[in-house]
Amino acid sequence: MKHTQRIFISAFVFSMLSNVAVAQTQPSAEFVGSDTTLCDILSVNIPVRCYVNGTENFTLVYSCSSQGDFTAQNLTLEEGVDIYELPINIDYKGNLAWAEDHVETVMLKSISTQTGGTVELNKTFTINLYTTPAISIVSDTQACGTEINITIADGRPDFDDARFVWTVLSDNATIESDVAGTAVLRAGQKGSYDFELTETVGGKCTDNIGGRVVLLGNPAGTIDGESYICSNIEDPNFSFEATLQIEGAEPFSYVLTNGQNGTGIQAGTTNIPVEAREGGTISIASVTDANGCTSDDTQVAGQITVVDRKPSPAVSNDTTAFVGYTPISVTMSDEANEILWSLGQQTPDNGYFDNPTDSETTYRSILYGIAELVVTETNTDGQACSGTDTLYVYSQMPVRYPNGISPNGDGYNDCLVIEGAPNINTLTIYDRTGKKVYVKSNYRNNWSGTDDSGKQLEDGYYYYTLEGEGIATIKQTLVIKRN
Repeated sequence: MKHTQRIFISAFVFSMLSNVAVAQTQPSAEFVGSDTTLCDILSVNIPVRCYVNGTENFTLVYSCSSQGDFTAQNLTLEEGVDIYELPINIDYKGNLAWAEDHVETVMLKSISTQTGGTVELNKTFTINLYTTPAISIVSDTQACGTEINITIADGRPDFDDARFVWTVLSDNATIESDVAGTAVLRAGQKGSYDFELTETVGGKCTDNIGGRVVLLGNPAGTIDGESYICSNIEDPNFSFEATLQIEGAEPFSYVLTNGQNGTGIQAGTTNIPVEAREGGTISIASVTDANGCTSDDTQVAGQITVVDRKPSPAVSNDTTAFVGYTPISVTMSDEANEILWSLGQQTPDNGYFDNPTDSETTYRSILYGIAELVVTETNTDGQACSGTDTLYVYSQMPVRYPNGISPNGDGYNDCLVIEGAPNINTLTIYDRTGKKVYVKSNYRNNWSGTDDSGKQLEDGYYYYTLEGEGIATIKQTLVIKRN
């Protein structure tokens, strides 16, 4: 009786244990951690926490967006460890390297065990794949001036999701970047400048590079010289001297704004001849140094003003024979200019002009012989430049002489005017007793009844003689009558 009871109890215990095994928890799995970023890696193990009955075999069904579905069977966990390293081998376009960044999505679809059956999971894990930058400088590392554009390549198709940190390592310089992969380094003067660049993509994949650039600066030049306001640039021999002051890497070449140029110029001060064939200002257009660097507008200074306003009037003839009077004319440089006729220093009182400010006028002689006529042309543009030409005329008029004067200031017969008198002459005035009261060499028709001291002679009778080159001596009585 007691034996039978023991058997019954054992059977009951076995039955209870069997019921407990059947009621165990269903299997489950989940990714450990959040999404991840990889740099140049195509194979990776993703930790998956699995829940199964002890060390029971299990099966995972998962997928990769680049390859499709996979089934991993007969998987086991070490005792006391619930992490399984899920192997992911990304075959992006069949290559171990890719031409662009990539996002790979891994999905846990289901897990199954013999005792727990199959459980749908549908859990995802994202892998952001980036190619690590491989920075190289692709721009020139030497430039004229005091700034340079630096451009880099990074071995990637573009600069999407890239972050750049530029650092200048030298004093007296700054570096700025507004465009991906490009920066501008600016310095206070020419010289060598070091910099560093760090590029990061995906917040994790990084490369950096150090570099050096050389700034050659620009040459500077100054021109100096007088201003030539009334220049006669029509003269093919017209030129002037200017001074060039040049700084930079010698030797230099230069170009002036009048087209003139020179080469092989050394640093410092150089005197150069400058030609001008038209009016205006002449300055430095550019200076180029031995490095091929050319000055800009801020690095050249100075100018020389050349004004093409030197009139060149031309009279009609060098000599003219006439009796009493003759028309004269001048060809002007500019019709807007002013003309003035005058008597030359050799014959200051030899006659007069009907209109001394006309280019065509009439000269009237009052003395016999050669007369020097000077025409002056003055420009009217505010520069007051002038030029002259000279006309010599020969008077062949007969000598006419009066026998009285009335020096009362009324403008008529105030002076003794002997028309046709030679330039070289001597006038002598005598009173009635034969005493000399006035003597004048090279008389110019301006005696008004005074003695040698300038005192007025009394009204009355006098006589005079005029001796001169080429004429017989004139002897004539004279009456002075003021009223």
